[in-house]
Amino acid sequence: MSQSLAANKRAVLFDLDGTLYDQRRLRISIACRLTGALLRRPCCAKQTIECLRAYRRAQEQLRGQRSVQDLGIAQFQSASRMCGYPIELVQEIVHTWMEELPLSLLASCIYKGLPEFLDCLQQHHIALAVVSDYPARDKLRAMGLDHYFKVVISAQDKDVQVFKPSPAGIRLALCRLGVDPHQALYIGDRPEVDGAAAARSGVTYANIGRLSGNRSNRVSYPELHRQWLVECRGEQ
Repeated sequence: MSQSLAANKRAVLFDLDGTLYDQRRLRISIACRLTGALLRRPCCAKQTIECLRAYRRAQEQLRGQRSVQDLGIAQFQSASRMCGYPIELVQEIVHTWMEELPLSLLASCIYKGLPEFLDCLQQHHIALAVVSDYPARDKLRAMGLDHYFKVVISAQDKDVQVFKPSPAGIRLALCRLGVDPHQALYIGDRPEVDGAAAARSGVTYANIGRLSGNRSNRVSYPELHRQWLVECRGEQ
């Protein structure tokens, strides 16, 4: 990299899923549990899988659209139409398999070097925030990371109501942190979503995680940690 990502930064914003933890590892763990549960109750297998797939497809369908009055409900309504099951059933299955079960597994999936990087940022008085497409507070608590973040924003917040790559969430976080775009770094794992949202917000972007596309554009938390230490020493 020609310039340190830490240069002149007062805030670091993070995506959550796939950015703070290894999403592939989490999904393998959930898939094993899902397979076991469905083998015990094969009658539920088809509807469970179809509801989960429809919910994920509904997010991608809504991505890029303008904000709606209630994004969470809009996603469930779209998923229900796609899979043909009642919205209440979709909500129950999503809550069980995408919201409740992952909480007990997240701590074991945190990326190597992340806690040390967060400690470094905190020690150097860098403001921290999470900007996620899904509610993040319960996940942060489950990972034991909630105390690091001054601002936590999700697409379902009343002042956002739109998925990335809309810059709405990042802009709201910057406003609440009192930081200008050029003073912030946004870390994500999907260039076409997180990177695009960062670009539209005017903030620097760093790509992390297994599914980061071009390896030359990928960074790790230990690498970011080193960059910050070098930058902070240079300012002394």
